[in-house]
Amino acid sequence: MKFTLSTVTKCSGRLGVLGGLDRLPNLSLQTPAFIFHTKGGSIPHLSKEAMQHVSGDPSCFLHLSISNTLHMQEAIKASRITIAEFIAQSNCATLLFVRDPSEPPIPGLPEKDSLPIYTRNGRRNITLEQYMTLVETFRPDAYVPLYDGDTDASSSKKRDQKSLDRTEKFVEQCLEWHRKSDALQSSCLIGPVVGGYNEKLREQSVAFLRQSDDAFAGYLIEGLHMHGPSVARMDGSAALGIVANVCKQLPEAKVRLCFGSYDPALVLEMVAAGVDVFDTSYKSLPPYEPPKEEKLPMPAAQKAELMEPMEDLGEKQNKKQRA
Repeated sequence: MKFTLSTVTKCSGRLGVLGGLDRLPNLSLQTPAFIFHTKGGSIPHLSKEAMQHVSGDPSCFLHLSISNTLHMQEAIKASRITIAEFIAQSNCATLLFVRDPSEPPIPGLPEKDSLPIYTRNGRRNITLEQYMTLVETFRPDAYVPLYDGDTDASSSKKRDQKSLDRTEKFVEQCLEWHRKSDALQSSCLIGPVVGGYNEKLREQSVAFLRQSDDAFAGYLIEGLHMHGPSVARMDGSAALGIVANVCKQLPEAKVRLCFGSYDPALVLEMVAAGVDVFDTSYKSLPPYEPPKEEKLPMPAAQKAELMEPMEDLGEKQNKKQRA
């Protein structure tokens, strides 16, 4: 996977083209852009036929997460085909990630050498060996190493540091596995940048990944939130500062990804900060119902005014019944 940067402007971000996939050399994506968020390989709000009718070309880039594709592993392994073929999207690029941006976390205690994922059957811990075996079975066009990005603005310094330490350990082991794997020679790696809202830890994370810069086709900015519908209502000012600082440290020749159900206004600000690719999980969120204290109260005078005709109508009906 290759990223070609064409224009960089201070106020409107970067213009480029993402493409160069071994399996689909003619497929490209002009950035800044969205890739389609999927559930089990299917786009929730758009059928394959509808997409072909609208665009005339059903080929696209798909965001897959192991949380809702894990149950496919045995069937894909038995079929000896790629996940793109299994979900009937062989003309689309498949990008595999750990988390589904639309799904909130399931509470539980983390384990030392594994990462929790949230499947349709509940919370499950997955080890690095299990993860890389799954990736070898799926053979996606690009994937991210196992990482710990479970941080947000409320995370402690200890949690942020643990996120970085665990991620560095996971990434080193994934890189070693990737280099030795014959099944993954056509798959690209995307480096995860973690560290919560601690700028020093973010700098350390970028420095660590850039030691193996040639191994990564792009970088994923993670650890800004815990995913789910709440992301659409988050205060993006702090996250925007972190994103802008990280983008300044990343190589310009590599694509930058940032996933989550962000408000469209925040997405535009992140584009200006230097992010190239987002996902469409915002479209998959359920309608927002504000808490009771957020609902607009009706003034007592207006309420009485509206109730008067109803009371008069009730009196007239009672008189008719008596007559």
